[in-house]
Amino acid sequence: MLRAETIICLSSSPWKTTLPTATHFLMRELAQQNHVLFVERAAAWRELRWMPRLRLYSYPEKEFGLRVLTPPPVFSLEALPSGIPLDILLAINGAVLRACIKRALAQISGRLPILWVGCDLFGGAALAGTLEKRLAVYHCSGDLGMCTTLPRHANYLERRLAANTQVIFANSPALACSKIALGPEVEYLPDGIDYLHFAAALSPKLVPPDAIAYLPRPIIGYLGNLAEQVDYLLLEAVACAFADGTLLIIGAAAGHFRERVRILELFPNVRYLGPIADDQVPAYLKGFDVALLPFRRGPVSDQFILLKANECLATGRPVVVAGYTDLASLSYPVRCANDPNSFMTAIRQALCDKRSDSALAFSRFAEINSWQRRAQRVQEVIGTMLTVFLLFGVRMLSASC
Repeated sequence: MLRAETIICLSSSPWKTTLPTATHFLMRELAQQNHVLFVERAAAWRELRWMPRLRLYSYPEKEFGLRVLTPPPVFSLEALPSGIPLDILLAINGAVLRACIKRALAQISGRLPILWVGCDLFGGAALAGTLEKRLAVYHCSGDLGMCTTLPRHANYLERRLAANTQVIFANSPALACSKIALGPEVEYLPDGIDYLHFAAALSPKLVPPDAIAYLPRPIIGYLGNLAEQVDYLLLEAVACAFADGTLLIIGAAAGHFRERVRILELFPNVRYLGPIADDQVPAYLKGFDVALLPFRRGPVSDQFILLKANECLATGRPVVVAGYTDLASLSYPVRCANDPNSFMTAIRQALCDKRSDSALAFSRFAEINSWQRRAQRVQEVIGTMLTVFLLFGVRMLSASC
């Protein structure tokens, strides 16, 4: 376990957000025993006109015990061609970031920091080779085009970052394999869940909302975004197969996917409630008799299938998954199916499992995949590397690395 270490975290999103990322959850955990400086993405000068309340200072975050830094504006690099112009402005922006980070570090600790780079490839590439540090970590949690604000130069920035990084954490096996060629040690670190948030559904004090309390049973539900990963034809088959119950659908649907939802609403036993607030999710999931993950296999669903399964299991709900039969090989206590007929059979089997100990077993399994456990693994890996540096006389990493 890490104790009293100084951690600089470069994030592509602000600390205050309604959609916390893996970086947010991990830093919350690491801040319990360490000094964490959470560095928000530096805005480009051209963004100032629509960011009137931009902060140019650091402040303590009281709830989780870390410090948040909003850097000053920097030059936009997206329109630049690759080569010397890009490297020059990257160096200038890096110097600005480095100066304000050093100033903020003076208020936290005098120890050499550990640099943690989330999806901010610009900041990571600019600082990893110039900031004096003990260790550099790159946390890769998705496709580069999705997680960086500089997709045009993403591959170049990632290679530059990896050249000055000692360990890479990747959130999927495929992603981990793809990063091996970059050079540093690669560790598979699946996304975790906010276990205590979802496990609140096990409390007898929490009751399902009135909006679903009187719907015909069984309630077979899906809670999540309604986008390309959802198998809408499979949901139509569920509505037909369980006409005496309710197919409850909760989540945001935009664009032409809203039309797909309207078709589903033509079935008399389908109820669509739209999106709900995050703090209401455990109560709604508690009202499900069975939770569905009706996804088609693809890059999008591959990224979060384990996350969604763990969230549902944490509430104690039985889970039926479409397509991902390999979850069984990972010992996940879910029912998997490859075709509509076996999917309906799996739902019926799940409805028959009314044992109270099953809900507790589901939730305990999900707890193994909490962010607390993920943070423990991160600390084990980093702690081991720091110990090796110390025992074998490897010098601490400096700006010359």
